[in-house]
Amino acid sequence: MTGPAILAALLLVTNVSAGPSPWTAGRSLRVGQVRALAAAPAAGAVVELAVELAATFDNPFDPRQVAVDAAISGPAGTRIDQPAFFMVPYTRSGEGVVLAAAGEWRIRFTPATAGEWRVTVRARDRTGKAGGGPFRIAVAPSDAPGMIRVSPRDNRYFEYASGRGFFPIGLNTGWAEERGLSDFDAWFEALGKAGGNWARMWMIHWWCALEGRAVDWAEYHGPGVYSMENAARVDEVFASAARNGINIMLCLDSFNWLRKHGNDAWDDFAYNAANGGPLKEERDFWTDAEAKRLYLQRLRYLVARWGARPNLFAWEFWNEVDGIDDYESELVAPWHAEMARALRALDPYGHIITTSSGGARGDPAIWSLPGIDFVQAHAYNLTDTASSLAQTISVQRKWGKPALVGEFGAEVDEGAWIRSGGDKQGVHFATALWGVSLSEAAGTPMIWYWGNYVHRFGLWRHFKAFADFIRGVDFPGERFRAVPRSALAFRTAPRGGGFRAAVLRPDSPDWGSRQGTFRLLPDGTLDPSTGLSTYLYGDGKEEYRSALILRGEFREETKVRVHVMRVSGLATLTVAADGATVYSREFKPGPGKGEWKRVRYRKQWDNYENTYDREYEARIPAGTKEVRIENTNGDWMTIGSVIVDPGLAAPRPPLDVYGLAGERSALVYLKHSDLTWVRAMSGPELDSVAPTVMRLPVSGGKWHVTLVDPDSGKKLKETDATAGADGMAVDLPRVKAAIAVRADRL
Repeated sequence: MTGPAILAALLLVTNVSAGPSPWTAGRSLRVGQVRALAAAPAAGAVVELAVELAATFDNPFDPRQVAVDAAISGPAGTRIDQPAFFMVPYTRSGEGVVLAAAGEWRIRFTPATAGEWRVTVRARDRTGKAGGGPFRIAVAPSDAPGMIRVSPRDNRYFEYASGRGFFPIGLNTGWAEERGLSDFDAWFEALGKAGGNWARMWMIHWWCALEGRAVDWAEYHGPGVYSMENAARVDEVFASAARNGINIMLCLDSFNWLRKHGNDAWDDFAYNAANGGPLKEERDFWTDAEAKRLYLQRLRYLVARWGARPNLFAWEFWNEVDGIDDYESELVAPWHAEMARALRALDPYGHIITTSSGGARGDPAIWSLPGIDFVQAHAYNLTDTASSLAQTISVQRKWGKPALVGEFGAEVDEGAWIRSGGDKQGVHFATALWGVSLSEAAGTPMIWYWGNYVHRFGLWRHFKAFADFIRGVDFPGERFRAVPRSALAFRTAPRGGGFRAAVLRPDSPDWGSRQGTFRLLPDGTLDPSTGLSTYLYGDGKEEYRSALILRGEFREETKVRVHVMRVSGLATLTVAADGATVYSREFKPGPGKGEWKRVRYRKQWDNYENTYDREYEARIPAGTKEVRIENTNGDWMTIGSVIVDPGLAAPRPPLDVYGLAGERSALVYLKHSDLTWVRAMSGPELDSVAPTVMRLPVSGGKWHVTLVDPDSGKKLKETDATAGADGMAVDLPRVKAAIAVRADRL
């Protein structure tokens, strides 16, 4: 169906009136002059037209009362059907915007090619129909790359319409903090200078939502009537982003709207019946006909006002949609399917569409929808962010779509974590930035802490180091394949049988995720390779309680060290070998000093949730076949890692390998297995790893190899090498923390 057909079918479902609008008109319908607001429009850039319109309406945003559309034709038969929009002009003033003029109608479109374009305007209101044009616009040529799409060359990645690859490098910038729009100017300038090109912003009631509860302190008018001040702020954010080469993932709604308890915003939701909306209960949002009509009306306005923006990376329906009260997939997934079809029909530029979940896995019923273009995870409370998030990407890739980490952080309560001195050097941020990006992710993972962390501590340098490292690489064109960990070996075999510890990192940080049964293979990997949960639940959470079971050949006495992070209320860590308990320890967090490193009192549950950040060791007898690790009593605890020593059949360098080998380039990041933000903050200092050799799986010929320090971005060494039938050997020096390797075909 076309956009007009969907609107005809869905916008006329009911005749419920929208909220009171400050903008009304009562004149005979007439389309007057249409003028371009820029003197020399260019291909690939937004052309903005002011439309002189007389009409009758009570609410200019309700297309049942008044609708203005443009039929736009260009060279070679190009056609764009673009809705127009009503706006009240504001101008930038310091950190905000100020009213500049009376309301008027605008058309924004982006011509893909140079030449003559013709715009015909169609208008209708309650009194009839009218038209105007065609109005001719001469468009100059340019080298603009066009809109961003999923690459038809490789569905793991993105590219511009021109065919040039686009690898997103960026972070969340959800809303302004202390300086309004000036915050965005500062963040985008810093990100752009560091080589970044991507940011995420929310439209939420405390920042830039279009609709909200009518209150004295904000320009909200209830359902279906939009805040022109907030819309002007969004315009300014897009303009600031464009000046700095930044593309925006625009998040339209957040779970908070449909939540009554904790982190909730139901009382402020425009569609709440108490605020003049159609909904008595949150769950009705997904099925109520009037709520759908209002949402489609908003989609039409979003497309009309911002759909022509070349730096609109993606529409994101919801932030963490599964965080609503009483999530029901059978209601939420069909809604996503319906709205994705409608948005696709409305948007003539075919912008990417996504949504997000509050965990690493999400809802398969949503990710499998053809209308959802890429998958994204959100994950917190991670010790080794690189390892855990890289494993998450490997799981997400099963959907055959680009996979991204839309939010991540060391701890979910970033305020308390930062106040406690949280990782000012950005170890958890930088290691994830490098490791996840080179694990078949479609872009860099988006750290959640922006102004109060990345900007405050000057961590933009990590973006610059990575952006410089990958500069010029065409990700969709490389046909990348993963570089296996087995590609790395010691240059000289170590003495004494050391370096056989297997480090197991959780990759399932979602609340309620269960442990499972894994086979520990001789190379230190798990079968299945993913699914190790961050949580160990006790009998206080019986519905989630499960044990971590490791099966394998423990031929010699083995040490199993469990890194305990947070403990809630009470927990008992128990380790059993073939059914016999070999270790048990009770944890009872409380106030003051103790085994823990940080104290946190949770008032709503009247208990302590303290951070221990310590390893606890159990000895497993030789000949054991099964090790069982569980919380046998209490509430819950989280684990940062499980170290099995020895867990490898043969010595292996303690470097984690994250890498991609392609036809013209190879990119590899090698990180010390013990390099985590926890270790960086708490010590002890890392032991350096002896020289190694890496065999890159690249095809024969001559290559230029560059070794890079990931922390500073400085080149350490450059050399030429030759690849044979079995790949190419690259000698690596002693590594203290991490090293990156880039190879380019000569």
